[in-house]
Amino acid sequence: MHILVFHILGAGAIGTLLATLLADNTHQAILIDRARTPKFDVTRNRHDTVAHYRFKGLDENRPASHLLLCTKAQHVITATRSIEHLISSDTIIIDLANGMGHQQELSTTYPHNPVLYGSVSHGAYWANGKLIYAGEGEIHIGHPNGQRPESIPTLPNCFLWSENIITKLWLKLAVNCAINPLTVINNCKNGELLSYSDTQTIVDSICSEVEQIALRQGISLPDTRQVVHQVLKNTADNSSSTRQDYLNGKSLELEYINGYIVTEGTRLGVATPANRQMLTAVSKLIQK
Repeated sequence: MHILVFHILGAGAIGTLLATLLADNTHQAILIDRARTPKFDVTRNRHDTVAHYRFKGLDENRPASHLLLCTKAQHVITATRSIEHLISSDTIIIDLANGMGHQQELSTTYPHNPVLYGSVSHGAYWANGKLIYAGEGEIHIGHPNGQRPESIPTLPNCFLWSENIITKLWLKLAVNCAINPLTVINNCKNGELLSYSDTQTIVDSICSEVEQIALRQGISLPDTRQVVHQVLKNTADNSSSTRQDYLNGKSLELEYINGYIVTEGTRLGVATPANRQMLTAVSKLIQK
């Protein structure tokens, strides 16, 4: 098997988890954080199984053949530009950030590169310096036109090629719109939302708005409420990335999640009160 080397921009919980999954599949990962940390020692806990990993940090002299973007949505472009000297026209760029909107910005910024879009449904968070693998999911990647470019080689088994990645992204967006702000508002893990009496009503309203906006863009989605409910069950012990950022005093990426739906709703003349309410409620919490 040909061993591939992946530069992973963004050494948060998901970026680091992907590094461990690639290592599990005998591929190599180079983790890049803002501090340009030279090496990363990672302990991953999954149920009762503990695994230890060591990853290299940024090597300024090693060009990127495969670049995974695992930054926050609002940092996708600026973070990628910060390592632009490592990107050639042959670099395969895979955008795995949450939300919508930055993917198109990336394709416009790097028109000569193979730019792929991706959706990650694994759950992970940090606790006491350890990476907690809280929910097993999938990594779907694909090209926005649905076709696989000839320049894209065989990919690791932990990646699934999708011929309809745009629909996958919309489903992930619906999940993030429903779960992420509610975990901040209620300050809870994903699964705890299932115990709140008003969760289903709020989720229904949020999902209805997402489906309407998607349909106006030519995307017909399955019942996103069922998808959200299943994700809540599958990642019950996970703390959403937005809640983690909130608790750590970091900027939130809801502008590219609920904010994307509100912005598109305004552009298309579709009312989006439920998603707007989520933005308002979280904004009030931040300002306290």
